Amino acid sequence: MKALYIGLGILASIGFAALIMQDPEILLVFAGLVAVISLILAGIFSGALNSGDRNRANFHTESKKQRNQRWGTATFFTFVGIPNALAAFLAYVFLI
Repeated sequence: MKALYIGLGILASIGFAALIMQDPEILLVFAGLVAVISLILAGIFSGALNSGDRNRANFHTESKKQRNQRWGTATFFTFVGIPNALAAFLAYVFLI
C-alpha cells in the first residue's frame, strides 16, 4: 500500500509540474517514463524476463527469505508503476 502512495506522490508531482508549466504533454511523457522504468524493474526482480532454466536455477539456489524479498521488491515497483501507467494512458487518450 505504501508503494501505491509513492506512485501517486510521483504522479502528483509530475501533474503539478505540468500544471505550473501549462504543458499537459509533460504528464504523458514523464508519467509514461516512470511507468515503463518501474514496470521493467518489476519484471527484472520478479524473474519474468529470465528464461525457464534461469528461473529454475534461481529457485533452487535462493532461500525462501531471499525469494520473498525479491518478490516484495517486484510488487513494490509494480504498485509504483500502475498509477503512472494509468495516468499516461489517460493522458494519451484524452490529449492526443
